[in-house]
This record gives sequence, C-alpha cells and structure tokens, in this order.
Amino acid sequence: MSASLKRSLPLVLLAAACAPAPAPLSEADRAAVAAEVRATLTELTAAMNAHDSEGVIAHYPEDPSFLYLGCTDFVTGGATFRQMVAPYYGPGSEDTFEQQIVSIQVLSPTAAVASQRGSSSEAEALFWTQVLVKTDGRWVITYEHESWP
Repeated sequence: MSASLKRSLPLVLLAAACAPAPAPLSEADRAAVAAEVRATLTELTAAMNAHDSEGVIAHYPEDPSFLYLGCTDFVTGGATFRQMVAPYYGPGSEDTFEQQIVSIQVLSPTAAVASQRGSSSEAEALFWTQVLVKTDGRWVITYEHESWP
C-alpha cells in the first residue's frame, strides 16, 4: 500500500462512518410500499390463473442470484427458474390458484418480504414466502420459498 493511500484511508473511513443513517420510513411510506407489493402479488396471481406464463415469469428476474426453494426443489438462477416454470403456467395448464397475503414486512423503500397462504386446484394448502425488490421502478421476486403439506 502506498504511503499516500495509508494517510488518506483513515480520512475516507472516518467520512463514511460519519455519514447520516437513512431516515426511517414513515407509516405512510410503509403503507405505500405495502400497497405496491400487494398490487404486484395480485397481478402475479391473476397471471397464474389466466395461464399467462409470460405474465408469471415477468415477476421474477433473470438474475443468477435468484433463489427458489420448494418442498422438492432448490433452484438457483432466475433464467433456470423461468425456464422451469413457464410451461407449468402456460395455456395447457388447468390449475387455478387462490392466494391470500398474510403479511408484508417493509424493509426499505425498495425491499419487502411477503407471506402468503392459499391453495390450488391440485393442493389444499400452499404457503409462500417471497422477498421482493424494486428495481427500475417495478417490484420483482428475488427469493421465493413455496411449501405444501
């Protein structure tokens, strides 16, 4: 490490440590974020029931860091997940879904966790936990855990 870098590093670290913490979200801000997440999940359920695979996979990023955990599957990578689920929600599918949002925990203006319970025409009880992140003005599911008894 150069001598000038050694001298300036403490100043850079001090400046970073003194930066103000982000302001906490107001209740109105939390409610607005929760409403956006609720609308996104409602759109997802509608796409599932319309057998619109493109509409469904649009809610998931192609990002390699995407994770899906189901009772029998662990999938990494959004592209792999999209390829796996697109046929399931396509025009040949007859499954229908009911999803009820149990809770939405707002973590920041651009991150939230949602828990849902519901059912499908094939399963009496389904449960989802989803981490959603707002990127480029829209909410996408970056992590999903789905389980059923």
